[in-house]
Amino acid sequence: MKDLRKFYIDGQWIDPVQSNDLDVENPASEELVATISLGAEADVNHAVAAARRAFPGYSQMPVDERISLMEKLLQIYVDRYDEMAVAISIEMGAPISFATAAQADTGRGHINSAIEALKQLEEQKKKISSNNLTIENPALVLADWIKGIPMIYYPWGLQAAAIRFKNSLQENAKLHAVAEDIIEACHNGIVSWSKFSDIKPIFIRGKDDYIKTDERWEILKDYFEKEGIDYREVFSLSGNILTKLINLIYLFDYASIYKAISMEVDPTPVKAIDFIKDRL
Repeated sequence: MKDLRKFYIDGQWIDPVQSNDLDVENPASEELVATISLGAEADVNHAVAAARRAFPGYSQMPVDERISLMEKLLQIYVDRYDEMAVAISIEMGAPISFATAAQADTGRGHINSAIEALKQLEEQKKKISSNNLTIENPALVLADWIKGIPMIYYPWGLQAAAIRFKNSLQENAKLHAVAEDIIEACHNGIVSWSKFSDIKPIFIRGKDDYIKTDERWEILKDYFEKEGIDYREVFSLSGNILTKLINLIYLFDYASIYKAISMEVDPTPVKAIDFIKDRL
């Protein structure tokens, strides 16, 4: 049985501050395969302190250096892929064939996703930067289009970006904003458009949305065009879900700031939030 009770903190393997052992059992064979430590509050504090010390330097690390680190991590993972598959098989009790083909490959996929997201984000940064105040800046164009109350429609997978956009518009531009799932929008939500209002629909679409989701987008577009309702489509970048979400969030954050500035609104104060906090 392996002794795996050490923690990797601050660049080295160390013993737990407090012994809190747990035996790991292979659920397929019920064999005890390792002993690990669950740690304690002191171990968490040690790790957090190390992270805080590392943050100032890491937060200023150029993107190309971060990508280089991630690529190095990916290569290490690939070199030890078979070991990872065996470890997963033993801990999960899964057949080694499944652990090798699917479960271990998930880890490789996550690292690849992070690398892809970083590369795409670097390109996005150039487009939405305040150094590019032209019609080629998608965040600036979106901010200029927003009039009235934005109604942000989204597919389930991009919900996080939609909610973030709503919150950013509310906090930075001090605008009312609403977010609604595309499925609900095609049921009760569509009825509200039979009456004129100053609400402006924005579609957040994925480059490879599910076929049924695309079908609903097209139905909504057809309805709005027939009713003379102006709408705006925002498409995610191609790639994995992490790439889509991170790039959309940055796009929308910048759009909310640009909108605030165009309205001569200071995005910094949040007096209403302070009012609530003072009461709690």
